[in-house]
Amino acid sequence: MEKGMNKMDDKFLGKIEDDTFYDDYAISPKVEMNNTKIDRSVREEKHLFSSDAEEKFITGVRSVISEISTDEELIQNTPHRLLKAFEEWFQESNTSLEVIAKEICKTFPSENKDLIVVDNITCWATCCHHCCPYSTTIAIGLIPNGKVMGLSKYSRVVHRVSRRFDSGMVENLVTNIYKVLKIGLETDNIMVVAYSKPGQVHTCCASRGINDSNMQVITSSTHGLFLKDRELKREFLSIIKK
Repeated sequence: MEKGMNKMDDKFLGKIEDDTFYDDYAISPKVEMNNTKIDRSVREEKHLFSSDAEEKFITGVRSVISEISTDEELIQNTPHRLLKAFEEWFQESNTSLEVIAKEICKTFPSENKDLIVVDNITCWATCCHHCCPYSTTIAIGLIPNGKVMGLSKYSRVVHRVSRRFDSGMVENLVTNIYKVLKIGLETDNIMVVAYSKPGQVHTCCASRGINDSNMQVITSSTHGLFLKDRELKREFLSIIKK
């Protein structure tokens, strides 16, 4: 085991002075595992913020919450936790829609020309105006153009797209999902609907401002045959209403 680790040292491990490591409580600049510091560069592509931005974020959040709480023990790690939450909520913000499509949309040839419906995809997005997470349900309808992909891929597309900052508006969320599917499946015959199920609320409206937890949002991104063929659109909507 030790020999195996030695062979991996050059590729995966190394000494670096500004490493940032997440645990359940804080971000520690230097974390040692068996006296070997973890090389942050091996996961840089998944690191959303620069070290300078992280420092400014933590300092700024601490300055603000210190104005509303004098309990140092209570708020000690709050800025670090919030930074970690931002990393999770917006983790795909620096990934282009083209890259998401390339990484997820593995297709198979198909002669099917009929309506395909994938419904009940529950996802979390984060309001880009107030940074409040909200849950919504996605339904996808499409007419294949000679290729299809595995059912789980539709869910993966939704979940990765919903982790983009610009997908925080539900109108942008359905549009970005459509764009990824169009790239991956090479068809414009796609309709994406976002709707709220019982218990799903937009917390930016439910927890502040108007304080309305009963409001439901339904929006769509409609293209190709779904725009031209009313019967096709009606069929799709009737299926997801059941």
